[in-house]
Amino acid sequence: MIEFHLYLFSKSFPKDTPDEKIWEKISPTVKLIYPEIFERNFKLLAYNVNSYDSFSSYEKGQYIYRPSVNTIAEKCLLSNVYIAGDWIKTDYPSALMERSVSTGIIYCLFYSNFAFKLIKH
Repeated sequence: MIEFHLYLFSKSFPKDTPDEKIWEKISPTVKLIYPEIFERNFKLLAYNVNSYDSFSSYEKGQYIYRPSVNTIAEKCLLSNVYIAGDWIKTDYPSALMERSVSTGIIYCLFYSNFAFKLIKH
């Protein structure tokens, strides 16, 4: 299974565009990213296209306004409040799901450090 997030596809396709047409449009890019799918003639069993209006916004220039995992703890002086998710700023390149996981891990490290200090005292 391979999942693609096409956040701006609604600007290129009307909402009633058949899934097949969207696949035709994105498959050349998929071939660049995953050439083995095409080189090995993998059989495409199924695909499904969903459109949601509830995704986080990722417009150009918004990155500088995103908080980091420990922004609230540091800037708001709430030492036990940390955040995680695909909309969080990271100091390393990361895609959305990977950013959710990595910021979740960082959150756990910050929080466990905070909890350890509480227990220690």
